[in-house]
Amino acid sequence: MSEYGLVVIGGGEAGISAALRGPARGQGLHDQPRAELGGGCVQTGTLPSKTLSNAAHFLESLKNGKRYGVPVVPGQGRYKTILDSRHKTTMCEVGVLATLIRKKPSTP
Repeated sequence: MSEYGLVVIGGGEAGISAALRGPARGQGLHDQPRAELGGGCVQTGTLPSKTLSNAAHFLESLKNGKRYGVPVVPGQGRYKTILDSRHKTTMCEVGVLATLIRKKPSTP
């Protein structure tokens, strides 16, 4: 049985920080492979909600384009495409975090 100086359970900001800094401080690391990288901020919080908010603001700006001398043919946003964009943004950030974790320094 191995001993670890650090066990990382979550994949949020604190978990990723610990996973990256622990081995550099000489602590053996055991991370849970099933942890969702990014935690609440990336998976369900700030990042997805900002993506949806930006889409809504963009559609609202298009509606008011005529006021600024930029007539735009009225249209509708495609909700599925907006959700796909949100998912793609989230997966991109998860990919960045996964790369950071893969490149973490090895345990001394």
